[in-house]
Amino acid sequence: MKPNLTQKLHIKRINKVKHFIEQNLEQKLTLSKLAFVANFSTFHFQRIFKSVVGETPKQYIQRIRLEAAAHMMAVEPHTSILEVAIKYGFNSLESFSRAFKNYYKVSPDAFRNKNGQEKITILQSVMSFSDQSILKKEHFTAPENNVKAKRFDVEVVKLPPKKVIFLNAYLKDSDAIANSFQRVTNWANGHNLVTKSTETFALILDYPIFTPLDKCRIQTCMTVDIKPPLSGEVNYLEVPSRIYARFSYDGGLPEMIQAVSNVVNNWLPQSGYKINHTPAVLIHSGNFNPIKSNETTYQFYLAIIPE
Repeated sequence: MKPNLTQKLHIKRINKVKHFIEQNLEQKLTLSKLAFVANFSTFHFQRIFKSVVGETPKQYIQRIRLEAAAHMMAVEPHTSILEVAIKYGFNSLESFSRAFKNYYKVSPDAFRNKNGQEKITILQSVMSFSDQSILKKEHFTAPENNVKAKRFDVEVVKLPPKKVIFLNAYLKDSDAIANSFQRVTNWANGHNLVTKSTETFALILDYPIFTPLDKCRIQTCMTVDIKPPLSGEVNYLEVPSRIYARFSYDGGLPEMIQAVSNVVNNWLPQSGYKINHTPAVLIHSGNFNPIKSNETTYQFYLAIIPE
């Protein structure tokens, strides 16, 4: 069933709040502040947020903070737990440790000291059975003895800033992703925004091992020359210039995860770079279907910064 005009307005306002949360995880995010961003009363905001997102504002903020923290501890094991806690908005080490253990059933310190396979097992424990049917443990493991994996073709590139219009989707729903790209394209065509230099790509905000697939956020983007007057569900974003590790892979979501694991485990440690905790860029050569496609070649841009 297609959303009516009221539902579309609710989705647009809640998406604005989600973007605000994502950009301000280290801040104190009160219900009244979020309701103000959404232009709802506090009472109505909490009810509408839950109906759109499927989680209360508190649950949503807590989950993405913990997933971001787990990601940082996994790729930057030498960063102190207190530093991670502060970076992601926890006001004390105790409150962070309590929340982390409640979610992952293990303390932050114990998690950090686990080896790679043990971390994967812990992270998979919060995945649904349907997620586990799509993504197996081996997809998250770089084959360290595989010469081809060690010589994975990676190029460090710097992308220029881009102005984009976008819609939100989730990695698990490939049909919704394809539909989202089509709707962005239709909207841009209807507003005479498509030119010879127009690009389409996806921004991946969550990494599947840390976030359940039905909550892995993806933004289907199309570049524009200037910020257009917005309408409906379409949003606008300015993506800053960043450094990326660029590599290609063929296939769907499992192949993407394995390719990223190869780069992070085999290329990154000797590269002089570390993960930049900002969205990855995914560019496709054909129809975008990151779960089911076995023939499409994708270019993945993993955000990095010098160590």
